[in-house]
Amino acid sequence: MQVIMNMFAFGNLQMENLQNQYASSTSTTPTSTNAPASNTNPTSTTAGFIMDSKGKQLQVLASRKRNVDDKKKSQIWDHFTKLDGDPTTPRAECNYCGKDYACHTIINGTSNMWSHLKVCKKFSFVVDKKQKILVLEPNKVGGELGDQSVGTLKAIGYDYDECRKALVKMVIIDELPFNFVEGKGLGLFSRTLQLRFDVPSHFTVMRDCLKLYIEEKERLKRALKGQRLCLTTDTWTSIQNINYMSLTAHWIDKEWNLHKRILNFYQDSNHMGETIGQVIENCLLD
Repeated sequence: MQVIMNMFAFGNLQMENLQNQYASSTSTTPTSTNAPASNTNPTSTTAGFIMDSKGKQLQVLASRKRNVDDKKKSQIWDHFTKLDGDPTTPRAECNYCGKDYACHTIINGTSNMWSHLKVCKKFSFVVDKKQKILVLEPNKVGGELGDQSVGTLKAIGYDYDECRKALVKMVIIDELPFNFVEGKGLGLFSRTLQLRFDVPSHFTVMRDCLKLYIEEKERLKRALKGQRLCLTTDTWTSIQNINYMSLTAHWIDKEWNLHKRILNFYQDSNHMGETIGQVIENCLLD
């Protein structure tokens, strides 16, 4: 029994020692947490980061601020210089022509300066679209020794509408299908020849062909006005047993030059005289 009581007392003493150690540790905890708090400063940094009692949030803010400070400036400032003036309404001047633009970071940005740089006439890397190029245009002249090639200088500038019209004439003259313009070969050739020319689709070529037909028809009407005409017809039948007829006009102008124009090309039902006469009348009325 004595041994059991001694063991119980020894256990109680150990429990008291543990409680005293725990109380002393909890009493010193505020001092241990307050010690670093006394050194905490929102503007202080540790290893490049701002530290406080929360720590992590200010660390993210510090990294964001560093990214803003270290952000690379736009390349537009290689060509523009900020002017001294009201900081609320800053302006920048072109280094080449001296024209100034508003350059507020939030309100204006750099778009207006980039747009100016593309058309600045004093910027050496800008190509003036209105500038023409001198080319040698070949021309054959008949002489005693036969046809001779004689070149003449001509100023030519890039015109997108003229390129489209030339493409339509190529399709008509060479009797090409409309989808020819969507081939890879023509696209490669046009990009090599003129990078700025965008080959239109076959639907656009169809509309351009109809537009060209209307323009040529009005031009023919002006040429025939006031002329005495001689009409000739030509009829034939295709291998599909379809009847066709063409109507051609001939006349001599005031300078005794002979002219010949095809007025129209028809598909008729037969080659009887009455049918041909009706087709000619409809063409002349048109």
